[in-house]
Order: sequence, then C-alpha cells, then structure tokens
Amino acid sequence: MHQAGLLFALSVCVYGQTNGVIRGPLSGYVGDAPTRSIRPIVGMLGGAYLGKAILGEVTQAWVAPEGARAVILRGDRYFLVSALDTSALRIDETPMGVSGPNAFVAWAADGTSVVVAGDGGLQVASWQEIERAWRVGPVRVIPSGVITAVAVDSKFGALAVAISQGDGTDVHMGSVWGGELEIIYRGQSVCALAYAHTGTTLYVSDKGTGNILSLMRSGARAEGLITSDPEEYRDVIALAVADDDSAVYSVHRNRRVVVKHHLADHSIRIVEVEGTPNGLFSISAAGFYVVALREKSSDAVLAFDARSELHYFIPAGGAQ
Repeated sequence: MHQAGLLFALSVCVYGQTNGVIRGPLSGYVGDAPTRSIRPIVGMLGGAYLGKAILGEVTQAWVAPEGARAVILRGDRYFLVSALDTSALRIDETPMGVSGPNAFVAWAADGTSVVVAGDGGLQVASWQEIERAWRVGPVRVIPSGVITAVAVDSKFGALAVAISQGDGTDVHMGSVWGGELEIIYRGQSVCALAYAHTGTTLYVSDKGTGNILSLMRSGARAEGLITSDPEEYRDVIALAVADDDSAVYSVHRNRRVVVKHHLADHSIRIVEVEGTPNGLFSISAAGFYVVALREKSSDAVLAFDARSELHYFIPAGGAQ
C-alpha cells in the first residue's frame, strides 16, 4: 500500500446510520479494502465503528481531509468524487488522465487540492467552491524513474514529487498548474513527503541517511530533524505535520510506534501503539490521525489522538 493510500478524514456532523439513513454522530469516512467501498465512521473515537458502505465498487479510495471529497480507483482509472458528506454524492463521469493501478495520491491539508502521479505523468485537481466543480489540470510529463512519494499544498499552489533514479532519489518541486519542476533535493532513498500547513516548508524523509529534513520552497535546506539513531526507526513509511506546524509525526515499517518530532527543540517522543501502522493521515484539527487501515475483514481501523497520545480501534459494524 502506498503511503498516500486509503485516507479517512473528519467531518463532524449530526449523523449515524440505520438502514442506509445516517443518524447520530459521525466522525469521518474511510476507504475500506475488504469491502471495496467507502464507509462512514459512526460515533466518536473510543466508541466508533464502521457503518454500511456509502459507495461501492471501489478498488482503492483516498478521502480528503474534512471528508467532503475523494479520489477513487475503479479498474485502472481514477475518478473524482464530491459531496461525499451529503446525500447528493457525485462521481465525475470523466476519469482523470493518469491511469494504472499503482499511482500515488496525496491531498492538500485543507482537502481542496489533490495530486495523482503514476506512470507517464502527474495531474492536479482543485475544488472550486463557488462553482461547486473541479478544476482539473493537464497531465504533466515528469522525469523518468520510479515515483516514491508525492505532496501538494493549496495555499501556495505547490507540489512535490520524489523520483528514484536507481542510484538516488531526486525531489522535484513546482507549481500545481504548470511550469518546470525543479530539483530541490538529491537524496539516497526518499520515501515520504509532507507540506507544513503554512505551505512554505516541505518535510522529506530519506531512509538512506535516516534523516527527516525540512526544505524551504526556495530549495534552501535546513538541518535534519532526526538522525539514523536509533537505527530501527529509520525506515519511515509516512509523515504528517501537526495542524499548528509544531511537530512532524512519522510511522515506520514493521514498528508499532508513532514518533513525534518536536520542531522547537528537535527532541523526539516515541509512542507505542497496539498495531502495525500502514499509513499516517490527519483527520481533524483536533490532532486525530489514522495510522492503520483494514487490509482484511478481521481487522479494525486504528486511530491515534496526538494530544492525549491514546489510540483507538474502530471495528466494522453493520453489513460487512
């Protein structure tokens, strides 16, 4: 599963679910691999469960922060979904220009822009609230190589893509709507990217060196936030930035932990969780994250509260 795969996002509404009618508190939505669907999170964390599917025939889904929009994969084509949090859910009839089953998808922190990057290029779509419609950019050719991570920012219209060239990884940055992509960092093995909420800083995890770096939009390089010590925590699979930009969170391959990197003093805190993370996705301004999504029907979604440092299991309920 790619680092940017299968998101769920918070949308606090007065909802719940009975026979397809949503009633009661709703905490968000999640792409659910075992049922090939998008399902609501019914109830508040600590007592929530997965409700019945609201959209089916979904090979994979990436739900935006705030829960109103999504990108879904059907077959080998990617489709934009809007009004996910209403009874007027809409799937755009025209698929995006990027195709193939292994694209990387990443949402901006405000849930209004999304980038899809795969073989042959990348494409950005931005939600226009006044028109209640998508603005979809052209498919842009990107340098040859293997894509390892993508990120997009709505405030400054910036995007970043990491491309492995075999002997290293280049991080390219540019505008979401066109122009040349410029190399701002050459690393050994870049595996995760995340923009700060201000949009001025890009955080880059390079597992080849064990460092998480902060890069300015100009390409200026700040000092590393962490080093390869301890060795077992260097294989980062995902990054997320705290909503107040005070910290960067990371999860690591085959490690049952969430690591918090304090930006003020560069200290770290390792928090153990009762499950192996397979992603790290912000779901609310209150500091809630998803760290593990369901891969089989017996699994539960694992959510993490960054403020209390508690984690919660969200089991499947209703129709499976």
